[in-house]
Amino acid sequence: MAIPIINFWRRYFDNPDEGLGSSYERIILNNKLVELKKLFGIETVLEAPLFGFTGISGINSFQMAIEGASVTLLDHDEERAELIRQLWRKMEQEVS
Repeated sequence: MAIPIINFWRRYFDNPDEGLGSSYERIILNNKLVELKKLFGIETVLEAPLFGFTGISGINSFQMAIEGASVTLLDHDEERAELIRQLWRKMEQEVS
């Protein structure tokens, strides 16, 4: 059975405290991605889909952008993808 929040993501999009997951999970994920970037010389990242069950939509590759990777965001829901692109731009991060 699918988790129904995927159908109601708009209700939670503007709430930055919704669905962040634990701080531990976020720190570990970011550290692991940065480690992999350095180890393999990753320069481009594709995040798809953008909806996350334990994180704000579009947040998983944000640290990679901060580390200098070129990030592309892709989702079947164009409205969600565009809202996330707008947020990234407000935080002065390049995204396509």
